[in-house]
Amino acid sequence: MTNTVALPRDPLAAELGSVVGTLERELRLQMSAMLAEARQEIEALRAWRAEAALQVAALSGPPGPPGERGERGEPGEGAAGPPGEQGIPGPPGRLTTPAPWQRGVHYDGALVTHAGATWCAARDTAEAPPHEDWLCLAERGADGHTPAFRGAWKPASAYEALDVVMCDGSSFVALHDAPGACPGDGWQIMARRGKAGQPGPAGPQGERGWPGQPGPSPQSLDVDSEGLLTLRLGDGSVLACDLYPVLAKLR
Repeated sequence: MTNTVALPRDPLAAELGSVVGTLERELRLQMSAMLAEARQEIEALRAWRAEAALQVAALSGPPGPPGERGERGEPGEGAAGPPGEQGIPGPPGRLTTPAPWQRGVHYDGALVTHAGATWCAARDTAEAPPHEDWLCLAERGADGHTPAFRGAWKPASAYEALDVVMCDGSSFVALHDAPGACPGDGWQIMARRGKAGQPGPAGPQGERGWPGQPGPSPQSLDVDSEGLLTLRLGDGSVLACDLYPVLAKLR
């Protein structure tokens, strides 16, 4: 039977511990260096991305107009399906409130106001109305002109369109500025003087009035050779009557 001599364990354990510690320190140093290098690369990447974004923003201009609409594709094959059931009625439609037109892209169906009119976009567009891309819903109205009543027509007065005057018991309206004499081609009659009505029944007899002042009494009556009759009254007035036509018939 062979006797085995046991090796001491403490020196081996101490040597292994020293090796493990050395390896652990080296690994930690390498990991720290790798982490520091990774942080530097990340910071450099962030700086590059920020600089690239600034360059893109500086080079990019305002958005251009939309491109032309492509052609409609061919309809697909297949039988049409049966009609579906009628849905529940939706809420009443409401017209969108038009907004003032601003430069930019406006989409199909947009409502805007511009140049005193209301427009609806017929397609996506960046053009300003009026343009074929816009449909006019309401145009600017003309300023109103109301009639002016000028009283009785006077030849020396100047008249404008829609002036209303009275002439010969009727009313006329001017068809244009400087219509000329009234009535005439420049005037349109509005109301004509009516015919006189039938006489009404006689009213009751009024009360007797107060006696008037006595009239002047005649002072003299003369007839000359020409047949002129002259009557002079007390107040100095003279009444003359030519009797020649009567005397001529009596001859």
